[in-house]
Amino acid sequence: MAKIRELTESWAQNTWREQLSAIEVEDKISERLLDVLEEFGLTEKNVTGESVTRLKRTAEDLFIRGLDISYSKAFDMAYSENPPKLPILFLRNVASKFDFAAAPQERFEGLMARGLRTFPSLLRDRDFGENLQRLFGSEGLSDAELSVVVNPEEDIPQHTDVLLHLRGQDYRLWLYQFTSRGLPHDIERVLGRRGELPKGIHVLCPLKTDLVLNKEKLERRLHWLTSRLASINLKHEKYKNKDCKGAVDCRQTSQQLDSDIKQTEKELKEVSPGADSEICTINGWYFYSEQKIRALIKQIVDVSEKKTRPDSYPDVCRILVAPEKYLGEIRFFSK
Repeated sequence: MAKIRELTESWAQNTWREQLSAIEVEDKISERLLDVLEEFGLTEKNVTGESVTRLKRTAEDLFIRGLDISYSKAFDMAYSENPPKLPILFLRNVASKFDFAAAPQERFEGLMARGLRTFPSLLRDRDFGENLQRLFGSEGLSDAELSVVVNPEEDIPQHTDVLLHLRGQDYRLWLYQFTSRGLPHDIERVLGRRGELPKGIHVLCPLKTDLVLNKEKLERRLHWLTSRLASINLKHEKYKNKDCKGAVDCRQTSQQLDSDIKQTEKELKEVSPGADSEICTINGWYFYSEQKIRALIKQIVDVSEKKTRPDSYPDVCRILVAPEKYLGEIRFFSK
């Protein structure tokens, strides 16, 4: 079976329009999908993570509920059918369940916008499962001792992104981006406020995307500063009189830019190890780094061998509701 990270290489060679033209789809759905891709400015963009993560959020507000298919199911069906065409097949599977006669195009755009934002996490879950299987398998475990499951039946109803069966024990892995915006949602899920959790060992595995976002911000700043410095130096060379005001201004700007570059390089050097140990970025898609997956495997093995014990669920709940309880009462504190 093709690996997700290998597939992203082939996707990146094609535009969204080319992916759409390469699959079999009803004319009506094809036209609607093309309209949406054009509305989102994706038709001529290559199928990369950047094309999806930088979408405007306006259409997503029009997301329609009650569709007779989940994004997880649409993804799973597309992956089983034709992995090289997974992104567009995923959208086609969702679109095929939309009632165009009963809902306006704006609602369809909301559905597709939410789907495109969900796609990277579904991709990450599948990639995580593949790499978990590969890395665990390298330890010499047999199929009877180890299995990894990623499917819709475990996703929403069981609150399980990846189900690991290891030596007779199930481990339900939660994969999610750890951000301040998503934290309230994550807390509610763990507390069971969005559906009761199944029994067993649950494993929280947050992906700290803020680290890599900061790294990418510094990389963009470094690129801009370097380009700006080259432009200023080129401008300085054109002055025949190096003592004129224009030449002097260029030298002063160049010195400031050089200082900013050194500072940015220093900051980038500081943040890169943490970001790289957390996330592997391939063609704009964020995946869990092998280092992070190996660290998780070690901890799971420690639990399976009784070297450490999982936290009790009542303790977890007490920890998570503590801020809510504190803020819900009259309190005094000094600083």
